[in-house]
Amino acid sequence: MAATVILLSLAAGVTDAISFIHLGGVFSSVITGNLVVLSSSAVGVDVPTLVRVAVAVGLYGLGVFAGARLAALPRYAPDRGTRWRPRAASACLAVETVLLTAFWAGWLAARSAPAGGVQIPLIALAGLAMGVQSTAVQALGRAGLSTTYLTGALTRLVAAIAGPGRRRRFDGTQVLALAGVLIGAGLATLSVQRLSWVGPLPAVLLTAAASRLVLTKTAKGER
Repeated sequence: MAATVILLSLAAGVTDAISFIHLGGVFSSVITGNLVVLSSSAVGVDVPTLVRVAVAVGLYGLGVFAGARLAALPRYAPDRGTRWRPRAASACLAVETVLLTAFWAGWLAARSAPAGGVQIPLIALAGLAMGVQSTAVQALGRAGLSTTYLTGALTRLVAAIAGPGRRRRFDGTQVLALAGVLIGAGLATLSVQRLSWVGPLPAVLLTAAASRLVLTKTAKGER
């Protein structure tokens, strides 16, 4: 599971960095930050920012809803009542890969410099993709694990370290997710600076690799 979490957190970092830096200061999955910007732009009557943030929040929620509905299909029912649902996770990641590919195509169509109204559909695609990823990670069977919303993850991690039995409760996988988001954001920033056409392409490749990895582990009967 650790490798899958690293790949997905890297993809989330790439997507969020591109959204924030190049799509008008909104995040594709950091809803807390988006809600602060939403309120601030509403009070300041900053309509363009208000629209962008509303789209980001709404489409992230829609992505979660769509992913949950997909994962709930009978064909993706868990084996023997476990939380580990690799077929559901893989299906969600396949959908996310398609959405991120469309995101990259839009980036290329905008000549790597989306502005104005062009930003809206790209924000929508990024938000949808991150919402679906959140559902996919839930299907990996680890309660509380996340690769997109990490405030709660950091809180649980530090609380576990501060509490008794910290070695037993230390969540190394979640540390990898936190590090992955940081590295992914840096990767996106550097890649766009040097080769602007690359844009969200690393997120596409990372998510596709994660989907493939889940399928491979499923075939081997691993968790």
